[in-house]
Parts: sequence; structure tokens; C-alpha cells
Amino acid sequence: MPDVLLDLRFLKYAILASEQSSIRRASELLGVSQSTVTRRIQILERKIGFRIFERSSQGVKVTPAGSRFLQDAKVSSDKLHEVASCVKLDGALLWEIKLGISSSLSQGVIPELISRFRSLRPNAILEIHEGDESQNIRGVMSGHLDLAFVSGRPEVAGCGTYTISEEPLYIALPITHPLASRERLEWNEIKGETYLIGRNGRGEAATDLLTRKLSEFGFRPTFQFHNVGRENLINLVRLGMGVVPTGQSTTGIEYPDIAFVRVGDGNEKLPLSAMWSNINTNPLLRGFVSTLKQTCIR
Repeated sequence: MPDVLLDLRFLKYAILASEQSSIRRASELLGVSQSTVTRRIQILERKIGFRIFERSSQGVKVTPAGSRFLQDAKVSSDKLHEVASCVKLDGALLWEIKLGISSSLSQGVIPELISRFRSLRPNAILEIHEGDESQNIRGVMSGHLDLAFVSGRPEVAGCGTYTISEEPLYIALPITHPLASRERLEWNEIKGETYLIGRNGRGEAATDLLTRKLSEFGFRPTFQFHNVGRENLINLVRLGMGVVPTGQSTTGIEYPDIAFVRVGDGNEKLPLSAMWSNINTNPLLRGFVSTLKQTCIR
């Protein structure tokens, strides 16, 4: 009996390579080696008896036969993907959706979205995965996640995105810092700080914003990157190693000896977006995207 899930995975690799016109780019998005993608596509080609791609130094190009095959395969695999998204509990079929997060759920639009969706789909199973943004993007591209919340406004081929919020920038400071008692800071007042960036949260969007704004004053910000999560990043602030740029949603968490101070006049914001794969056929995903668009009206 053929391994249906294995064949589906091979199909996913081929479909993504065709959308990216590059096996290298597909491997980066999937988080696997380029040789793994190449080998699995070759196995798929041997199974079906013809080439899906023409390969050259410029990348890969889908053959006419390969184009027809991938179009038919997408339609045929849709139903199998739907079945794979469904679980059985006490004899009843329940749908499941997997969401990737990298920021706090203490307050803000994400917990509001989850709460509203659960009220609309009380029998749906929501599985939350916390990881860094690169992991979540790879999870969406590989199908391990149905949707991820990521900073900025990413543009990834084969994916849909929607900006769900724009938060003002805050700086996490030790309470002993001279600026910790202020309600709001001007950009030129934070030019000499060392900014700590972790693997989770709004790091990429924050570094872009800080670099752009401080360059207007002729300064280049100093960033230190640490492979730690949010809690230990705040602990580094407490140890006096620097400050942490973050969004307003993080300020809902109380950290001992830490102050959150707003930066700027509020016109510069940190965007937060939802991202999903356009070939994901989980019915709950369509419902969740519809809910977030209704909740987060631009």
C-alpha cells in the first residue's frame, strides 16, 4: 500500500519549488536541505514516470507535463489535506487549526482574535505553537502551521498576509535607568542605548524602525542578538545589559524592576501581520482569516 502522507509531502515540495522557481528557495522556506528537496522531487518524478522540472543554472522551470500534473495534484490533494486537518474525539469529527505566535498573549489583538473565533467555532480545536518568527514562517510554508502571526508586512511567494494591528514602540528599561520614570521619550534620547533582540517577539520590525528613525539624527543604533526567549531577554535588561524594544501588547505583563516607556509621538508603529499558505485547504483557516479581517478592519 502506498504511503499517502509521504507522497503528499513530496507533492508539497514540488508545488513549493514550482511557485518559487527555485529548489534553493523552497528548501529555505521548508527548513530542510536543498539536497533533501531535490531527492524527494526526483523520487516523485520516478514514481510518475516523467520530469516535473527542467533544471538549469538559473533555477527550475516546470515542464508542460509537470504543470498539468501539479495542477491536478493540487486538486486531488486538497481533500486529503482536509481529512488530515480533522481529528476524532468520542466518535465525533472535530476540525483543528494550528497557529504560530512569537509575541505575548497577555493583551492585544491576537488574544481577542482567538477568543472571538472560539465563540464562533466552539467545537474547533486551536493548537498554539510558540517559536521565533523564522520557525513560524517555515511552519506555514511546510504545512506544519496553518497560520502565523509575524512582525512587519512580510511578502512571501505563495502566501497571503493581512496586517492585523499597528502598535506604538515601547522600550523596556531597568527601573534604575535615568529615563525609566518618563511617560514618553523622544527618539534622540534613546540614541546611545544598546538594544537587546531575542528570538521571539517584534525584533525584526523594531530593528528596522529604530535604524530608520535614529539615522534621521545621524546615529546608528547598537544591537545585541541573543538566542533567548522573552522572559530571559527581560532578565538581561534587569542585569543592565541593555534595553528591549517591544510593542504595546508586551506592557500588559508585569516584570519586577522593569519599566516600559513609550517612544515617539505615536505616528511610527510596529505592524503585526497574519500569514498563511495559499495552498492550505484547511476549512478552519478560511474561517479564521475571515474572522481576523472582520475584527481587524484597516
